[in-house]
Amino acid sequence: IEPLEGNAAVDVTEYETGRISANVTTDDNGTSLLAKVAYHPFWKAEGIDGVELGSGRSGLMQVKWIPPGNHKLKLEFAPPGWPGLISIIGWLVLVLAAVLPLKRLS
Repeated sequence: IEPLEGNAAVDVTEYETGRISANVTTDDNGTSLLAKVAYHPFWKAEGIDGVELGSGRSGLMQVKWIPPGNHKLKLEFAPPGWPGLISIIGWLVLVLAAVLPLKRLS
């Protein structure tokens, strides 16, 4: 994570797949940050009220603006659970479609 403008100190405290935490200190003007991960709408920010995420340069994730002061920023990739459920249901339908005709033949 790096500042795009203004004076800011960023101390990354956690960097794992789907989760980034950092302590951010900004000057009186605030700052925007660029996280070196691909932006996706499932990324969520916590710890700073009203912070917005978006696509920065080259498709990287941009934290739009952080107000002046000291902040603990947490970025988390949180996809909804329904795609996995749809996949499971699809596999069950496929298995049933393959097994039921075999039982009728016997």
